[in-house]
Parts: sequence; C-alpha cells; structure tokens
Amino acid sequence: MKKIKQYTLAKLLYINLLLAKPNCKLRIVIGFICVLLNTITQAQNLIPNPGFEQVFFNDNNLGNIQTSTYYWTNIGSGDWFHVNNINPQTTNICSNPYCASVPKNGAGHQNPHLGSAYAGFISYNRNSFSNREMLYVPLTDSLEIGKQYCVSFYVSLADTANYAHSLMSALFIRDTIHLFDKVIYSPADWTNYFAPQVTNTSGFLSSKTNWMKVENYFTADSAYKYMVIGEFTNLVLHDTLYVPGGMANFGNPFAYYYVDDVSVTLLDEAVRAALTDTIIATENTVIQLGNNTNINANYVWSPALNISDVNNANPTLYVTQSGWYHVQKTQCSYVTYDSVYVQANPVGISENGTRSNVFSLVPNPNNGEFSLINTLNKYTTGTLFIYDSTGKLIETQVIKHQSSIDVKLKVPNGIYFLRLADASNVSIYLGKILVR
Repeated sequence: MKKIKQYTLAKLLYINLLLAKPNCKLRIVIGFICVLLNTITQAQNLIPNPGFEQVFFNDNNLGNIQTSTYYWTNIGSGDWFHVNNINPQTTNICSNPYCASVPKNGAGHQNPHLGSAYAGFISYNRNSFSNREMLYVPLTDSLEIGKQYCVSFYVSLADTANYAHSLMSALFIRDTIHLFDKVIYSPADWTNYFAPQVTNTSGFLSSKTNWMKVENYFTADSAYKYMVIGEFTNLVLHDTLYVPGGMANFGNPFAYYYVDDVSVTLLDEAVRAALTDTIIATENTVIQLGNNTNINANYVWSPALNISDVNNANPTLYVTQSGWYHVQKTQCSYVTYDSVYVQANPVGISENGTRSNVFSLVPNPNNGEFSLINTLNKYTTGTLFIYDSTGKLIETQVIKHQSSIDVKLKVPNGIYFLRLADASNVSIYLGKILVR
C-alpha cells in the first residue's frame, strides 16, 4: 500500500490527475485506535480539536492531517496547515511547493479563521470521483435520538483551485464499519448509501479571500458517533462554478477547500420572553425581560422603544405603557418566538396581577377553536384581543355579559397570545394557545 503521508500537497495535486486513491482502510483503523486512546470530552462542542490546533507531530514540510493532529483522519489524503510549519530555508515565503505553512502554503494563501491552524482537502475532482477527499472525526459523545443539533464549519477556496461548488456537507454515521461495508469509491454507492444530514444552502462557496460559514441543523435519527465533511453528490448531478486564477494548466478541474472551526452543538430550548406570560410593573421603573441562557444565539426584540438592547438575550425595559413585547431567537437557522405582556400601573396603584386563575382555557393545544370560561360562572364585559407570535393583532372580539367566550380562528399552526380586557381596558386575563 502506498504511503500517502510521504506525498506533499503539490505532489498530491499532480497524482490526482493520474491515479485513484489507494485503499486507506488500515490508516483509518489506526486513526480510530488513536482516537480511543486520546478522546477528551468537551462540555458543549462535540467536535474534539475543532480548530486543528492540538498537535502530536509537527513536520515543517508535511501536511498530512492524520500524522500531525489529534482525532482527525481522512478518506483519501486530507492536509494540515499550521503557523509553525515554517520552511527553514524560505522563512515562510514558501517558494518550496512542499510547504504546509500558514498563511502561505502549497495550496495558496489564507489566514486561519481563528487560532493558528486549519485543514484542507480536495472536495471535487471532475475526472475521478475516487480522487475526492474527505475529513472525518469521532464525536466526543454519541448524538441523542430525537434531539436537534447545530452543525457549522468554515471553508475557504484555495488559490490553486479552479472550480468551486455549493454542496459542501456533513455526514453523520454510527461507526467505522458503516464506511467499510460499501465500495466507498464508487459514485453510485456514495449517493445510494450516504445522504448527508447537513448541506450548505448559501450558494457557491467561491471566495478565495474570505471564510464562508456552512451551517444548518438536523434532528438525530440514530446515535451517530462520527462526522464526515465532504461533497457527496454524484458526478453526473454535480453543479460547479469556474473560478479564475487556479491551476488551470493541470487540465483537471478540481476544488480544494481549507476548513476551520468545526462545531456540533445541541440546540437550545425555545426562546423565553419572560418567566411568565405577563409582567405587572409600575410606570417609570425598569424591569428585566427574557429568560435565556445562550447569549451566543441571535436575538431581536420588538418594539425597540425603551429596550436597553434589542439584540440582548435578556435586556431591560423602561416601563412607560402597557403592551406586548416580542422576541425572536435564531440559532443555526432554527427560529423560535415568544412574547410577554407588560401591564404598566400608575404610581400608587397596587395590583397583584391579572385574574388569570379565574379563567380556564380549553382545549389547549387546539385546532383554532377553543373556549375561555369563567370558572366562577360570573359574567364578563370587555374585549378579547388575539395576537400572533410577531405581535400582530389578528382578532378582536367584543364580550358582553358572557361567562363563556367561544373563539373560532382560521389561522396557520403556531403560538398565539390572548389578552382579555374589561370595559375600562384593564387586563383581566393573559394567556397563550398552541394551534396545531
């Protein structure tokens, strides 16, 4: 078996024009033995060594990933680049094509997205599917069936590449045997047996100067233990984009991508606008909104008036009037909404809260038809206001001497908010329904 690690990046680019990759099963098995001996559990990110910074072997001129850095290995030959891989003869000028340094190396010029290292691989080769390369890594813990996970990593097209593609993907598998029980170098077998759970949706990944984020989420349907990064589309179905400035003289269209900052994290619970559906506050005081622990997700609060920071997970509100306040949370393209009604009381007015315990909302969840019943069998006069998850008023129903309020909504599935006000427009009930 040929020893891929002896080839430099420049040699690999040339060999890809001529030869299919050798059988890498033994190298893969050895890689996973190392993984079992060195796995370190991380609290949140399930990818060990996500930035390729942890090193057990550093050779100034070799970039093969599984002979250089912990946990990661490859199908084909993935490469590893580090700021310390300075060619002593060229002081990182990298005139030697075998150089695997950062920022300049045999594949081009790029600074790390973060830290001091990154990986790289040939994700597309028009003339031979078997010459595609992929990176894979064991997770620090198996995925939980039914849970949603956010997957993200950054890529940058290398200067030597003359083509870009859009379908960079992440495939999750249960074990290494799941790779070995198929003829993995056959295009038909890849497309028939392996369907990546996460695929880039932002168009062609064609920038040679910027790092581009591939991100999406999925629901685990198995206790997956390993992740593979690559491009899995059949050659016949492949869509590519020509990018000038690559190594066109090779006569072989290919895409080479740098990869950095790989992450697999459990999606957080839905956004919370507050601990309760309503907050009773005195006018001209400051209260706290939100009940969210993840400050790294994206938040947008509305309306913005008197909110300290509309992009804060838990901003403060200077209370001047009653009204609904809404929050949208986006994490890994997964969007959730919630709302809270703030009842502003004038100074000197004491109110313990709405009389929500007097009313019963049935059924909930529902199909849009429900009843709001006064459990004391007392009559109510006022107005029922119904809002969607964005705070838009979608229904108003005038109530006259009713102990039971029947509602029939024709609305899409989702969360809706209720406010029942008496004849003086004082809130006497605040609630939430789920239409499904």
